[in-house]
Amino acid sequence: MREILTSDFVWKLFSVVLAVVIWLTVQTSRTERSVDWRPLPGMNTRTFESLPIRLVSATADIREFKVNPKIVEVIVGGRSDVLNALQEKDVRVTVDLSHTDLTADQRQRVSVSLPPGLAVIEIIPAEVDVLLPPKLEPNP
Repeated sequence: MREILTSDFVWKLFSVVLAVVIWLTVQTSRTERSVDWRPLPGMNTRTFESLPIRLVSATADIREFKVNPKIVEVIVGGRSDVLNALQEKDVRVTVDLSHTDLTADQRQRVSVSLPPGLAVIEIIPAEVDVLLPPKLEPNP
């Protein structure tokens, strides 16, 4: 039993240390958020919570899609005077379904449109589940 523990001890110790380093790296990256992100002097951030998602689909597609979750959090960056003038209605959150052939439920990327002079720092969540209802045929 003693030989099992002591043979190749250096490699075993190296493996344990490497596993701990990888675990710590993953844990640290999961807890960090970019709220304090300031790439340029004078740039600030502002968080908009509970913004509704608007769906954009082709005009020929008359199905009522549903998304989960229905709201997202958006962190916006820019000069403080522009951020202070920004209102919730100026932040447009969309999921574009017009160029996607949806045949089953799937995840889609969330897009955010902002006025000039602002940048999207983070979208939480960045993707949402699009739930596909049965396709309705138009009446002749």
